[in-house]
Amino acid sequence: MATTAADVPAPVSSSRRQDPIESLTPRHELSLFAGASGVGKTTLLLQAVAALQRGQPFFGMETDPTVKVGYFAADRTWDAYLQVATSMGVDNDRLSVISLIDSLHIPGVDLTTLHNNPSRILYNGLAWLHQQQCNFIIVDPLILFLGCDVRSYHQVAAGLIAISRWCKLHQVTILGTHHAAKARTDYGYKRPQDRISGSAALLGFSSTQIFLDAPNENDLTYYRLTIVSHTAPMQELQLQRDVTAGGPFVLHSPTSDPVMSRVLSSIPLNSQLPLHTLYQQVGLPAHEVEPQLASLLRLGLIERHRDQVRRLRPA
Repeated sequence: MATTAADVPAPVSSSRRQDPIESLTPRHELSLFAGASGVGKTTLLLQAVAALQRGQPFFGMETDPTVKVGYFAADRTWDAYLQVATSMGVDNDRLSVISLIDSLHIPGVDLTTLHNNPSRILYNGLAWLHQQQCNFIIVDPLILFLGCDVRSYHQVAAGLIAISRWCKLHQVTILGTHHAAKARTDYGYKRPQDRISGSAALLGFSSTQIFLDAPNENDLTYYRLTIVSHTAPMQELQLQRDVTAGGPFVLHSPTSDPVMSRVLSSIPLNSQLPLHTLYQQVGLPAHEVEPQLASLLRLGLIERHRDQVRRLRPA
């Protein structure tokens, strides 16, 4: 059975302060969550919201049950989110929401100032959510409200510094979503976070960068959630999802992937097997087996020496 976010035991925190989501969203700071359009950012965000509302761990990271969540949606009506939010277990009655398309009743959150002064819309919206006692706010997407060329280092830095100051002043944690550049076929991106679109200031002036990429982008057999913090070592979570059913993300297991399971079961335990023999046993060409081998290597289940592999331990 698949392992869900809530099934993973929470680690013991060594910090006296409690972040909304430990190791992911530092308290009273601004962090970024990036990924390509359609990769599943909204689903994963709403899973995190449900975990926060219940005080349950989110993929092993403890959550603060006292947090109240606000969601500032800029690119869609809230109706577009509701079905996903409900299926992820979000209590919508406990979620304070602003939709830039829907929320005409909130003063200062309108389209008349979007062109000339978009940051005013952001701060008016944040102020309204803060009045609703929200101390963890998702802004989706954040870059719309900076009102500058995303490639301009100084302008992006100034916008992020201003938001970070607002976080400290009002004791609110903000997680802003952002876009990713298209995956390159020449392997030009050395790190997943390098695909975050725009200036390097987005990395330098935000607290934590979170990047989600899909199997069709990363040449792996799982979704990869990369977490880059300024105060902790980089983390990587390996996730999977039944996209046909619009299901939640769960921790990746090699045995849940039928092709990977077939590859792993064909490799003898503590005995070398030539790769050409493996291809024959699995009945697949090399270009379909190689991504499976890369994933098994990352999981520490196999060892590879040139043209031979061996299994180190059962799955």
